[in-house]
Amino acid sequence: MNSFSKISAEPAYDSMCRARPWLGTLVEIRAIAGPSGEIEQAINAAFAAVAQVHTLMNAHDANSELCRLASAPLNQPYSIHPWTWQVLTAANQLAELSDGSFDFTQRGRWRDLEILPGNQVRLLRRMPLDLSGIAKGFAVDAAIAALRLAGMHSGAVNAGGDLRVFGPDGEPLHVRCPKKPGQLLAVGHLANEAAATSGNYFDARKNARLRDPRTGQPALARGSITVRAPTCMFADGLTKVVAVLGLIRAQPLLAKYGATALLLQTNGRTHTSAQIKNAA
Repeated sequence: MNSFSKISAEPAYDSMCRARPWLGTLVEIRAIAGPSGEIEQAINAAFAAVAQVHTLMNAHDANSELCRLASAPLNQPYSIHPWTWQVLTAANQLAELSDGSFDFTQRGRWRDLEILPGNQVRLLRRMPLDLSGIAKGFAVDAAIAALRLAGMHSGAVNAGGDLRVFGPDGEPLHVRCPKKPGQLLAVGHLANEAAATSGNYFDARKNARLRDPRTGQPALARGSITVRAPTCMFADGLTKVVAVLGLIRAQPLLAKYGATALLLQTNGRTHTSAQIKNAA
């Protein structure tokens, strides 16, 4: 869970905050209007972007584009929405570069979905698809893009553990305390970037949310991974990679995406990818 505090606004600018249930969580969008921006329209456009991502990529809705893709004709080019194509391309890239530590097929069959030019893909085998490990981050990015397009001075989008901010002020970054999940810990300041947090806060053996897709075993002892990156989509996806590979093995991939990672453990220990890099 990430949280943010109120953005400071210049007196001449209007500010607004709205929250709606989307993506299996509560999405909070806040903005400060620019000199010519209409703030309520901007926030509505940002929520519309989130809603579109939900409609396209919901793995639990048989009518979503993602679910329809799972039953598309085999071995033939299949056209999909540019947003779905973009997220599938990123997911496929993460799966390949992490040797399957990130997997959106649920069964280790990500190689059986070919990414083709022109917003097309080709399905080589029937398989379930699940983009929940990365699509929420993309939805945050899409909402931020809508706020920027509407001329907002600054803004923030928080979707559970996925957060992105833009503007001159930034936000303090908080995450759950692994030992006491009801408490928040301050872990830095976020400015014109994104952060995503994934963790096994409670019974990591029976109810672990983070699992190695190659073995089905819990990928992280009780604790959390927070990744900071230029986009929330890759911050979101990389939390799963770091949970499976660990900070040392994931360091080259973090560097490739301009990201850093923070590991918090229930014993109070803190580890960062910067420490790993400096020790190399």
